[in-house]
Amino acid sequence: MSGSIQQDLVFLLGFIGLGAVGLLPYRSWRLLQSLLGRGQRISQKALSALALVIVVAVLGADIDVASRIHQCLTHQYMTDSAYCGPSVGSGWIYLSMLGAVYLAFELVSHLMQRAHQAVRSDDPMDKAVSTRL
Repeated sequence: MSGSIQQDLVFLLGFIGLGAVGLLPYRSWRLLQSLLGRGQRISQKALSALALVIVVAVLGADIDVASRIHQCLTHQYMTDSAYCGPSVGSGWIYLSMLGAVYLAFELVSHLMQRAHQAVRSDDPMDKAVSTRL
C-alpha cells in the first residue's frame, strides 16, 4: 500500500513539475515585480534582496532539471554524460523534484508577500499617501 502512495506522490509532483517548467519563470517575474522598487525602507530593501536571491536559486533549479529532462528526451543513444536512469521512472523523479521546488517557491513567495504587506502597513508614509488619495 505504501508503494502505491509513494508512486502516486511522484506522479502528482511530476505533473506539478511539468507545469512548473513554464510557471516558475512567470511566477518569479511576478514576485520580483511586486516586491522590488516599492519602498525605501531598509526592511523593504532587505526583503527585496532576499526575493531576488530566492528567484535566482529557483530559476537555477528549474533550468537544471529542465535541461536534464531535455537531455533524456532528445538523446537516443545514452552516453555516460547523458545517462538518465534505468527507466522512464527516472524522468518522473526529475519532474517530481521540480514540482517540489515549485511548491516550496510558492510557499516562500506567499510568506514574503505577506511580510511585505506587513512592512508596508507599518510605514507611516504609506498611510499618509493613502489618506490623501
